Amino acid sequence: MDASAKMKQKSVEMPGRYAATIEAADDLTDDE
Repeated sequence: MDASAKMKQKSVEMPGRYAATIEAADDLTDDE
C-alpha cells in the first residue's frame, strides 16, 4: 500500500503516464 501511496504522490507531480499507472495499480490492489 505504501508503494501505491508513493505512486499517487508522483501522479500529482507528473500526471498522465502516472495516472494510467495508478489505475493499473488500483486494479492490482483490488485483486488483493
